[in-house]
Amino acid sequence: TTAALAAKLAAGPRLAYVHMKRNLNAALNSTLEEMLAQEAFSNARVSLSADAKEAAMAFLEKRAPKFRGY
Repeated sequence: TTAALAAKLAAGPRLAYVHMKRNLNAALNSTLEEMLAQEAFSNARVSLSADAKEAAMAFLEKRAPKFRGY
């Protein structure tokens, strides 16, 4: 079970994972305003990535996405 979960995470959108972890860590010591700005930046960065385009194409083509981490 653990290996299957690790494989699933490893095949996922690494850039999105990086930004999620960064946001979670920053939330511990940031104000609401700082976190809203951080979330907006992360959302924009990830939304414009090749992985986001791949996710959309994979959805339209009804196939599993192949994320590259950028």
